[in-house]
Amino acid sequence: MIGIDRIGIYDNFFELGGHSLLAVQTISRLRETFQIELPLRTLLSDAPTVAQLATVIEEKQPKLEQMTEIEQLLAQIERLSPDEVKQQLIQETNSSD
Repeated sequence: MIGIDRIGIYDNFFELGGHSLLAVQTISRLRETFQIELPLRTLLSDAPTVAQLATVIEEKQPKLEQMTEIEQLLAQIERLSPDEVKQQLIQETNSSD
């Protein structure tokens, strides 16, 4: 994205020629790639190096036990028939009223 062949993990995004538009594009790609929410501020001030950014991304990644729980829930949902899904949604809607 920056057009530099070699970037060190401690090189600063802005010192390498990064700018606000490129920061927006970079954050967008990171969100898409890692499926996490990152405010623009992360790259602009909080974590302008690859090393700092990697730490932030790692902290935002779901933990293994969370993934296992999510995978189990998804597996349960996938086994439901369309009618069972409708029933579950109706129950959830009624219980939240």
